[in-house]
This record gives sequence, C-alpha cells and structure tokens, in this order.
Amino acid sequence: MADGLNDMLFHLLWTKDAVFDSIPKIMIPQTVIYKYYQPRFWYFTSQDGTIKRKSKEKLTKEHIQREFLKKISQSGIVAVFFYISKDERIIEYLTENTFNEFLYQRKIEYDGLLQKFVDPYGPKNFALTAIWTPSFCMFEKKENKLELYNQSYDLYERATTFEGKEYYVDAIPLRGSDMPRKLQEHCDSIVTHISAVTFEKMKIAGMVLHFRIDQNLRLCLLCATSLRFFNDSHKNPINLSSEMNIPAILNPKKLTVDYKKPAILIKNTKCAMCEAIFEPDKIAKMDYSMIISLLKNEEIPIIIKNIHPKLRINDYKRLKNHEKFLMKKAPLCFDCFLSLSKNLSSSGVSKKAPRCQSFSGTGPLNPSRLQSRRNRTMSSLIQSPIARTPSTASTRNIFSTRTAKTAGGELILVPLSPL
Repeated sequence: MADGLNDMLFHLLWTKDAVFDSIPKIMIPQTVIYKYYQPRFWYFTSQDGTIKRKSKEKLTKEHIQREFLKKISQSGIVAVFFYISKDERIIEYLTENTFNEFLYQRKIEYDGLLQKFVDPYGPKNFALTAIWTPSFCMFEKKENKLELYNQSYDLYERATTFEGKEYYVDAIPLRGSDMPRKLQEHCDSIVTHISAVTFEKMKIAGMVLHFRIDQNLRLCLLCATSLRFFNDSHKNPINLSSEMNIPAILNPKKLTVDYKKPAILIKNTKCAMCEAIFEPDKIAKMDYSMIISLLKNEEIPIIIKNIHPKLRINDYKRLKNHEKFLMKKAPLCFDCFLSLSKNLSSSGVSKKAPRCQSFSGTGPLNPSRLQSRRNRTMSSLIQSPIARTPSTASTRNIFSTRTAKTAGGELILVPLSPL
C-alpha cells in the first residue's frame, strides 16, 4: 500500500520479466530518484520504447544538468520535483535558474522524484488520470485554465494540473474511444508486468496513474499517486485524491481575476522591519530619509541595519548626509509601513487620545411619569366642552377607542370626523 511518491513503480517497470525477457513499452520522462540526500537512480525511455536505467557513473550533477537543459520548454519550466515533507506531498516547478540552484546550492532534505517537464499537446497544460481496479477503469482529464506559454502569469497558476486546486483547473470527461482504450492497455500492461517480475507476490488491486500526451502525440506516464496490492496488511481503498501542496514560498489562495493584472503567488520579498516574506504586490517602499526622521532616536535604524547588516556607525553617520543614500527605498509590508507612517504629522492619524464625550438622548425610562401625564391628558379631554356635547343625528363628535402616541409618550383619544 502506498500513497506517496511510489518511486518503486519505475524500478518494477525497468525490471525484465525473467521468463519472457520482456519489458513493457511505456514512455516516461527523464526521472531521477533522490534517496538519502543524493540521486540514486535515473530512469528514462530509450529509442526502442523500453525503460532503461543509467549507470551510477552518470548520477552526477553535471550529467543531470546537461540532460535536463536540452531543449528547454518555451513555458520556462525545466523540471518538476515531487517530494514528501511532514507527511504531505509537495510539487515544485523549476525554471532554469531554480533548477541550477536546486542542483548546486540547495540541500536536499527529503526523498524525492526529479522529472523533466513534458510539454503537452496543445496550448494548455493537462494531465490524464486513470483509476484502475480489476473490475473497472475510469479516466479523467484535468486541464489548466490558463495558457501554459503565457509567461505573464505565475508559473504555478498556469502549470498545475491534477495536483492543483479546483479553481486552477477544469475537470473534463475523456470522450471518444481511442484514448481510453490506450490508457487501459497501458494500465493492463503495467499490472501484468509487475505481477510477472515479482512472481505474483505483488499483484495490484488498485492504482491511480497520471499521464500526459506530449507534442508528438505520445502517451507519457508521469507518476502514480496511489497503489494497492492484494497482499497489503491493511485493506484500505485506493486514495482518489491526487492533490499536492505547493512550497511554503507560494500563496495558494491567490487567483488571477483580472487578466490584465495577473496574480503573483511567489513570496520572494522580505520586509525590512519584521523580516517576513511577502508577495511583491504586498510590499510598500519607504525612503531612507523618512525612516531616519521617524527613527531618529536609534543609533542606526533597525530597518537600515537589516538591509545593510555590515554597516558601521561611522559609515552610517557619513552616508546619512548623502542625497543618493537618502533616496534609497526600503521594502516594508503594509502593517509595518502603517505603523511607521502614523507617526508622521501628514498621515492624518491623531496622536492624542480621543476625548470621551457623554451621549445625549432620552435617558433612563420613567414609566410612572409617563403614566401620570397620560392620566392628566385623559381627564382634561373628558372635562372639555367637546366631550360633553350630546350627539344628534346630523352631528356627532365622538371619540374612538383607538389611541395614538405623541412624541412625549402620552396617549390621546383621536376624534372621528362628524357624520
């Protein structure tokens, strides 16, 4: 049972059948498996359509860099890195710069799967998901809503497919009979081959595979997000969820609403005051001259010290009189910017505490006072000449039992019109 990277699938597909000496002809991208902080295995599809594995001598950073940087996609994506962090599956798209950083500068702390990016057939990135069991096989196509090669959009927003949030992709039924037939043939051949090379010790009971059709109309196996075997100790159903998280430097809740102003997901700008990482559109700039005037009690303002950690006091005293230095701008998040700018006299924020004013209104209720006023009003109306006039057939001045409230709260009787 496995719901992680399932890198053993590539090893089983590479293993030859001992009886028939055969390997299934399934295309895979250049795939490097990282174990124990370094590349351990490198699988690829040879020209005859079978899966091969490179020798240990080729598992060097230089060989990986040379192979992966051949024919870089016009989308700017060089590779995709899948890894597990704190029991979460994470996917990371790498450009040429971040790919070189990944090879030579980053410390690989997790086991992972580095795969060369496969350009899709068509303008939008997509993936075909196959859910296979012995009794049925179901397929689904997940296509990104944005054009892959439009680099004005964020890399993740236009590249994510089966692993992304539902608001980035469209789930489309796979129509026709040709492509579903090919997918089922691939799934059946994988199940049969794994059963044969393990002498039926590992018989697949269910799996979720992800494919892509490349620009040459070839079906390419990307990965498996769920595998179940008949001999599993825990008989859990296959995990249909293929969703993966994205690195912490990205904001997964942002989405392009106005296509003239694409959203920025990557957090690559540090606030010079709180030193938290934000997206560029959540950063404001403040001149050094304003910072110095606001933090004049500090020997070296903490904001400038964070930007220039090696700045000495003597150098600061000399530079703060230079116009070019004062015109420099410090990146600040909105909260830090507002907390500083409220001390300016032109900010509109009052420095004095607001004066507490007493409220004027009706005051506390006094039912007894209202009742006495009502009684006085009633007695005056009864003693009035209009109330004592007898009624005639032509003229009647009577009072209805309907009452009304005045602004003061007393009740009066409302006279009817004469008949």
